[in-house]
Amino acid sequence: MSVDFASHIRTVRDYPKPGVLFRDITTLLLKPDVFRRAIDVLAALYAQAGITRVVSIDARGFLIGSPLAYLLDAGQALIRKKGKLPASVIGEDYKLGQRAGNAFDVPRRTSSPIIIQFVAPERMASSSGANSFRR
Repeated sequence: MSVDFASHIRTVRDYPKPGVLFRDITTLLLKPDVFRRAIDVLAALYAQAGITRVVSIDARGFLIGSPLAYLLDAGQALIRKKGKLPASVIGEDYKLGQRAGNAFDVPRRTSSPIIIQFVAPERMASSSGANSFRR
């Protein structure tokens, strides 16, 4: 059964700032059959890849990354917005479009060595945040 997942994700224009298209996945999450299918499709795509860690970016990434890590029998590393983690962290600043001043932290204990095999993205419109942790 093929599912057009994009049709289940609402786009909100000019949120949280003018010019931004916010991809609201809560509309997909409200439909258990579609959400289950989305996770199953992702898991099937990567089932034979030998993934040992799913890296999920704050906070929508946690919603996709957790069940995906479970199905892949993988660990999960959580990347949080700067200043949200109490542990020792490795941080990275990045530029999203024309806007600078964005930063993420990952707990030092989960990032040594940093081997990102699969990223469950928070920022669907841009991969700038995810790419910052590839360094």
